[in-house]
Amino acid sequence: MSDEDLQQIRALLGEQKVEIKAEVVEALREQKAEIKAEVVEALREQKAEIKTEVVEALREQKSEILEVVRQQKAETLEAMRDMQTEILRGLERFSRGNFSRLHRLDVSDQDLNDRINALEERVLALETRPGPLGSPQP
Repeated sequence: MSDEDLQQIRALLGEQKVEIKAEVVEALREQKAEIKAEVVEALREQKAEIKTEVVEALREQKSEILEVVRQQKAETLEAMRDMQTEILRGLERFSRGNFSRLHRLDVSDQDLNDRINALEERVLALETRPGPLGSPQP
């Protein structure tokens, strides 16, 4: 083989190398676009799945929080009712003692009023009794 043959082979190899390189670059660009499209689609799907999972988790947490709030409200209302009951029981015990004292005072007061009324009637009878000449006494 001569130098010319070698140069022709090198030239042919160079041309083929350029052609192969161009084909490889083009194939890589196409694969890059395909891979990019696949990655974008996969990310969209994952984004939708994650969004759905997050929304569902938030709904569950919201319902759990609402349930806890309902329980706390019920417990608070029960505690308030218990406190009201205790206050009413204390007032009832206090008023029972006062009622008997007041009843005793009312009975005593009624007795005094009856006595005073009797005395007033007697005094009125004395004051309105006709005197010796038939006229009421001054």
